[in-house]
Amino acid sequence: MACGLPYAIAAAVAYPDRPVFCIIGDGGLSMLLGELITVAAYKLNIKIIVIKDNTLGQIKWEQMVFLGNPEYACDLYPADFVTIARGAGL
Repeated sequence: MACGLPYAIAAAVAYPDRPVFCIIGDGGLSMLLGELITVAAYKLNIKIIVIKDNTLGQIKWEQMVFLGNPEYACDLYPADFVTIARGAGL
């Protein structure tokens, strides 16, 4: 879970002349908000696309498949990621 942005950072460091696109869910990005500072600090060429449904999608899916869909503690606060990214310097 939440490996999209760290992988994108690694790709941007390894190939600085190439654009990198990170497609990440809002749950994954919520877990790694500090990585936005890393992207800004190193001026990495990463475009971050957030799939926002205000839920921890992987946990919700696992609950549906393995536990019969209880949907326990999967909802997220509807954060404004654009404002957070600007605050991190992006």
